[in-house]
Amino acid sequence: MRKWILLVLILGLGLSSYFYLFKGHRDIASEKAEVTMTAIQLQELYKKTPNNVFENTYLNKTIEVTGRVSSFEPKQITLNRVIFCQLSDSLDAHINIGSNINIKGRLIGYDELLEEVKLDQCYILN
Repeated sequence: MRKWILLVLILGLGLSSYFYLFKGHRDIASEKAEVTMTAIQLQELYKKTPNNVFENTYLNKTIEVTGRVSSFEPKQITLNRVIFCQLSDSLDAHINIGSNINIKGRLIGYDELLEEVKLDQCYILN
């Protein structure tokens, strides 16, 4: 009897640990943006706010950013030369340098070398 109870406890602990560690991926496209601002506002906010406060407040949050396209490649786009977005899907042909777009993505940090705010899992909204 004790062996069965121990086996059930170990199995239950193992399964709960597995499901805790290997959660499903977030679906940024279906999440509502927690913060909405322009690319310039986001970078200025980073510069004005102490690094640890900015990261505690915005890191891993879904945000919506509006800005002007300064460069793009098939799976990435840069807004106003200050926001780098790693796209979930390849870019469509309708994007032009200098056009204004809205992007929703997950904020993953700030690249101090390039002075860019980094987003991943991005989707173009317009």
